[in-house]
Amino acid sequence: MRHLKWTKIRPDSCGNLGPVRPGSFRTVRSLTRDSDAMPMNSTPAKQGKTSKASSTRRRKELRRRLPRPSGAIWLQLRQKEVVYGTISCVLFVVLLTAMLSWARTARHPYVGELVQDPIVNLVDFDVPDRQATERARAEARKAAPLIFAPKRAYLDQVQAAIEGLPRAVAESATIDDVNPELVKAFGLTPTTLPLVKKYAPEEGKPNKDWTTWNQRFINALASEDPILSVQDFQAFATTLNKATVAPGVDKEDIDQADLKTIPFDDAIKIGDGEESLQNASHELEMLARRAGFPRDITPTVVQRITEAPQPTAYVDQNLTTEIAREAAGRVTQVTHNHERGEILALPGDLLSPEQIVSIEEARQAYEATDDASDERILAGIAIAGMAAGLCALLASYAAVFYPNIARNPLRLAVILIIVLLATSSATLVAVKLPSLIVLATLSATLIVVILMSLAYDRRIALFAAIMQILMLALALELEAMVVAAQLITCATMASMLREIRNRRAMIRASTVTAVVGAAVFALTIIPQLSITGGAWRAILINSAFAFSAAYLVGFVMLGALPSIERIFGLTTGLTLSELRDPRHPLLRQMQQKAPGTYNHSLQIANIAEAAADTIGADSLLVYVGALYHDIGKINKPEYFIENQAGGPNKHGKLSPAMSLLIITGHVKDGIELGREYGLPRVLQHFIESHHGTTLVEYFFHAARNKAAEEGQADAVEEFEFRYSGPKPRTREAAILMLCDCIESATRAMGEPTPNRIETLVRSLSRKRLEDGQFDECPLSFRELKTVEDSIIKSLCAIYHGRISYPSKQASAEPGEGQDVQRAPQPASA
Repeated sequence: MRHLKWTKIRPDSCGNLGPVRPGSFRTVRSLTRDSDAMPMNSTPAKQGKTSKASSTRRRKELRRRLPRPSGAIWLQLRQKEVVYGTISCVLFVVLLTAMLSWARTARHPYVGELVQDPIVNLVDFDVPDRQATERARAEARKAAPLIFAPKRAYLDQVQAAIEGLPRAVAESATIDDVNPELVKAFGLTPTTLPLVKKYAPEEGKPNKDWTTWNQRFINALASEDPILSVQDFQAFATTLNKATVAPGVDKEDIDQADLKTIPFDDAIKIGDGEESLQNASHELEMLARRAGFPRDITPTVVQRITEAPQPTAYVDQNLTTEIAREAAGRVTQVTHNHERGEILALPGDLLSPEQIVSIEEARQAYEATDDASDERILAGIAIAGMAAGLCALLASYAAVFYPNIARNPLRLAVILIIVLLATSSATLVAVKLPSLIVLATLSATLIVVILMSLAYDRRIALFAAIMQILMLALALELEAMVVAAQLITCATMASMLREIRNRRAMIRASTVTAVVGAAVFALTIIPQLSITGGAWRAILINSAFAFSAAYLVGFVMLGALPSIERIFGLTTGLTLSELRDPRHPLLRQMQQKAPGTYNHSLQIANIAEAAADTIGADSLLVYVGALYHDIGKINKPEYFIENQAGGPNKHGKLSPAMSLLIITGHVKDGIELGREYGLPRVLQHFIESHHGTTLVEYFFHAARNKAAEEGQADAVEEFEFRYSGPKPRTREAAILMLCDCIESATRAMGEPTPNRIETLVRSLSRKRLEDGQFDECPLSFRELKTVEDSIIKSLCAIYHGRISYPSKQASAEPGEGQDVQRAPQPASA
């Protein structure tokens, strides 16, 4: 019990602590498990060793529960719970510090963000003017020449044909001796044949003049006066800066020095029409004469080209692009100087893309300084210190107010993991999508509030939410008003989550939280209205995000509630409301097979629910627990008095030991049925603990009397006739235990007057208290007194007085208010 500082310890005959005698514990366990009853005074051969181990475990448990002196602090720190909890906290601090330190440097402003405080440049720096530099490079690319590349294969073919013509006709006396294809290709005539033969090779060596003229002619066609297609000629004619590859230069390894400028009007166009062909022939003849060919021979040389005209050059787009890129690369970068103290943005500004660029440039310049490095180190230390402090506060808070968390390092680790995951997720979204910072941070915090409220309670949920909000504020540099708005919104959600008995409760909580969140987040922007009209836009956006966050989280958690219950082992009011349905298969079986037990459970449920309400316990939980606490009686309903309907008592033919097995076995049967039908663990605790380790008094005394008749009165020990437990570990389970025994005893009472009911309730409550049944639950003496008063009130309302109406044979009328006499009823187990 919460305010109970003593533990009831009774030495047995061997000096051991507790009511267990060496050699007896294993016997009782065997009796409660085996279907065949053993004689009460029988003992297995190896029970001594087992009982000693059991006694040792009980002594260790008692010592663990005794208050420790202050001098044992070092020993307490060495306990595995403290060690594991410390390891969890250290890992939490390290991971959280790494995430939040990264967020401080990774977060960037976004277009349209409302500036709350002036943004000032902290260092002098020169920053490249990307736009001006790009404009200069574009001009350089535009001024780069259009590159015409020669068609080397075609030119080599023409050059070889012209070069070999004199040699081919050297021994031809007449035109008829010349190959007709050659005559056609060069347009040879009897007149031009002798002129060409004059340049035939002498002594096997080509004519130098002919070779020289031919080379000049081909070079001119390649670079100075190329023949172009109509499309390329149009590009040539409309481009001011043109160039071509100089003869003998590899196109794959070229730079600006290897290019040769082509005069604007020196190009020959090849078209499809006859006139175009004549113009091209005329220009080619002039080109041939400039190369050195005699006038009479130029028509023959030109005929080789005009007979099947092809372009001798083309626009090389790849080379043109490469030359333009090189030209742009030679442009020097344009820079602008920014002085320290320069204001980059004023309060009330909605950041423009240009301001974003300036702010990012200033940030990058500052981060390159030593001051920024020192600031990052100090910020990391501050974050680690803040995280460590909050983690220590959480652990201390749990140790004082939630000892079940402090004793179980896994529970503390789960809380820290939830906070870490939520904080990391919110930070990651806020960094990658800064415009969603309100939606991300508020949603993550509300998820923590809901999870903690469901798993533990609202106080620890608020503590975890405050912890997370402070960490997010430190990492994302949130304004104080935004932090306050987050706290108010989360507190609203926590206040609405006192009990979730149906889906409407979650929807109502989400709706109220959404409205409050939208209002408080709008208030965070209102001070900016006097500075800029853009604040209205920010108000609408923040309010919409806050409203959406509350609703989104509410509906998501509502859908995920069954999964959350399975993962965390929770039982929400929504599940309890479903289990309260009398159409549940287990309750249906109880109604059909054990109707007396079902009505007994309903009666206890109503009494216990009212009692739980008076001390602020979970009334729905205790109500549902009362409905299912006796489901183990379904297997053998006829052995329990409430289901015998006045028939013969089947225990009359059984020994006390066998009756004990049946009576106590309904607890084990109930646990098995609960697991089979998937009852939550919290309801299984009601089944296993509703009798605690109490004494089955009726059969204990029957066994004593029987043993006394046989002269073995000391052979029957009290502990052998106790339930195996465990004792109630929650206030709700303790209330159920008390209501169960009191309701059964009241049914057996002959005249349940208010005074007698009160006396019975006080007596049984004290009996359970002195028996140590409430030692493991956090029920205070004041709460116990309040529960007793509520039970008395409920029972008096149930067993109120009634008027006895006279029959025709009655000789006298009863006085008004006369109570109806009830026949005594045997108590059920």
